[in-house]
Amino acid sequence: AEDGIREFCLSRGLGDVYKRQGLTLLGWAALIFFPQRFVAAAPDLGRWVPIAVSLLYVALFFAFFERAPAGTAFTSLGGLTLAFSVPEMVLVGWLHYLAVDLLLGLWQLRDSRSVGISHAYMVPILLLTCIAAPIGFLAYQLLRTVYLYSLNLQSSMTMGSGPDVGH
Repeated sequence: AEDGIREFCLSRGLGDVYKRQGLTLLGWAALIFFPQRFVAAAPDLGRWVPIAVSLLYVALFFAFFERAPAGTAFTSLGGLTLAFSVPEMVLVGWLHYLAVDLLLGLWQLRDSRSVGISHAYMVPILLLTCIAAPIGFLAYQLLRTVYLYSLNLQSSMTMGSGPDVGH
């Protein structure tokens, strides 16, 4: 099976396989433009795009890992640089990022809905996560913390107690 996948990718060209990763854009578009359908109406739909990308990743990883040069290792920067000196492994690494980033976006959307954050606030967070996932993750954590704090503050003020000032 690995040989068939490898031959298919090489006969089509890695660039053609790379273009097919645009499938993840469908996942991001669904998260941004159709969040209700993506999360509530069809909860399993949100998993299918990352599953498809992950399956492609696994197939290419096993098909091309043998092309990584001797000395490839994920335990040192030099070994990692060697791994990514091969275009096939760059593609495998890129698919890894795409799958994990989309899963993070899906988690953020589901979590934001569970705590009541407006989708309007989530759109820039999701775009940021799509472009730079660690920054999007931190931005979401900040938004979530501020949102929950403001809810807690509003709740205590609504009950007439106000914040404790040391009385």
